[in-house]
Amino acid sequence: SINHGNMNLSTETEKPYRIGVSGNINFTTVNSVRMLIRAVKDNADYEVIIHTPSDASTVRGSLHTWSNNLRVVSCSSQKDLIQSFRKCNILFLALDDKSGEPSEWDARTQFPIRTTEMLASGVPILLLCPEKYFLYRFFCENGCGDAVSTTNEKQLRDRIVNLCTNQGTRRDITFNAHKTLQRFDGLVV
Repeated sequence: SINHGNMNLSTETEKPYRIGVSGNINFTTVNSVRMLIRAVKDNADYEVIIHTPSDASTVRGSLHTWSNNLRVVSCSSQKDLIQSFRKCNILFLALDDKSGEPSEWDARTQFPIRTTEMLASGVPILLLCPEKYFLYRFFCENGCGDAVSTTNEKQLRDRIVNLCTNQGTRRDITFNAHKTLQRFDGLVV
């Protein structure tokens, strides 16, 4: 790991690449999480770890799919969640494309609470969501994650590998995430 100021940034990139997902799987994320699972399905080079208060059977029911390299983890506190995030190579944050749906406005302006926990983890974030969403623009403007809007599973898998193995990109993103997180300090806001 690299010490960057007060932050230890993870540089571990051994396989399997551990991809952390956080939160409930619901109508705002289910299609993107399914795409992630299809992109790495049953491939021993990857492990998808879903951090959620739900049990595995509930997650399986929400996803309508499963994979041998998928596991569900329940963390009892925010501290445990961030420690579990730090065992991942990357974190996956997603918002589904809701174009034309009644929930489109909400999705376009959404800033998930789990975003700040992910920024605090010191682990690079891969964001999957439409370019027209606020969250996509936020990540691009702050350089605090790798933002992608693809619907191509191979392209998504290629971005995962790059983010897990490119030390320069990992260092830059985690540094920018730490800097961006400081904007959320109550004394600064």
